[in-house]
Amino acid sequence: MKRFSLIVMLLGLMASCGYAGTVGTWYGTSTGPPYTGSWSDPYWASNRTTNLPASPDSYDNEIKITRPDTVCTVSTNVSDWNPKVSVGTTSGTVPILEIKPGGYIGLKELRVGAGGATGSVTVTGKVNQTGGTVMMYNDGNILIGRMGNAAAKKGVGYYTISGGTIDYDALTTTQGNLVVGGAGGTVGVNGAEGTLTIVGSASTIKARKLYVGGDGTYYGKGTLEFQIDAGGVSPIQVSGSTAYLDPNGVDSTAILALSLLAAPPSGEITLITGTVSGTFDTFTDSLGSHAATEGALVTLNWLGTDYLYNLTYTGSVKLVPEPTTLVLLGLGGLFAARKRRK
Repeated sequence: MKRFSLIVMLLGLMASCGYAGTVGTWYGTSTGPPYTGSWSDPYWASNRTTNLPASPDSYDNEIKITRPDTVCTVSTNVSDWNPKVSVGTTSGTVPILEIKPGGYIGLKELRVGAGGATGSVTVTGKVNQTGGTVMMYNDGNILIGRMGNAAAKKGVGYYTISGGTIDYDALTTTQGNLVVGGAGGTVGVNGAEGTLTIVGSASTIKARKLYVGGDGTYYGKGTLEFQIDAGGVSPIQVSGSTAYLDPNGVDSTAILALSLLAAPPSGEITLITGTVSGTFDTFTDSLGSHAATEGALVTLNWLGTDYLYNLTYTGSVKLVPEPTTLVLLGLGGLFAARKRRK
């Protein structure tokens, strides 16, 4: 009887301490690679007959997309989820979470490239979003690159968005953090790497806070890559708080990568809106890598034509055309008008 009581007490203690459990591990279809499928499919165990339990479940638990050569797709409304969602593997082809047009998922915490509590190698994960909505749900966060519990448990994350929406919901009052590189699992454990690539101008990206290269406590390496099309590029809209660039100073690294997918639009190109604290360490353009100081000259080439900009952090992060580029852009519009008249 005493032994039974002890077991009950231990179980109660584990529950009260938020003992973490795995809600499901994504296996995908039995044919592959890649082993694919939709979030709602019953592929969340090796038997491939197991669905996830009804959302939202508990934040102390975890949903894992961690097996190599797997792709999990969200193309319908799969609701809001409290468990942490971890994407990444230590070997083989990197697992991918795909968000497609028509898809919706609300997440308390999305970890893209999440170093684990065990093991001693790098964990790499990817998210590709071509449409749909990823919602930071109920004070949720998106962590692109997160360290585990030791320096050898490094997380490397890649998030590419070319369409759709990243946002935070009305329940978010203190978090809503989009962290690109530098999130950590244990105090003193640093070095995560993350890259957020924004392709073109068809997306909407909102965060309450943006961190690049660290989150103020943990630090690592964060890269924001903007691929600019004829409409410009989708800016990261920071509202309610601040965009922190290189927040840990000499310990963190924040990189800006810039390129063209087409001849750019006339006028300024906004990259980040809202209150900005700090600067990028370096930026890359068509000529290589440079110090990302206020007013730095940016050269972007499209089909042999150089477009020149000044990088500024005043009011927001944006590219302001040099006078010579304004002339080029104006001539481009004039030539286009002449062609239409002919």
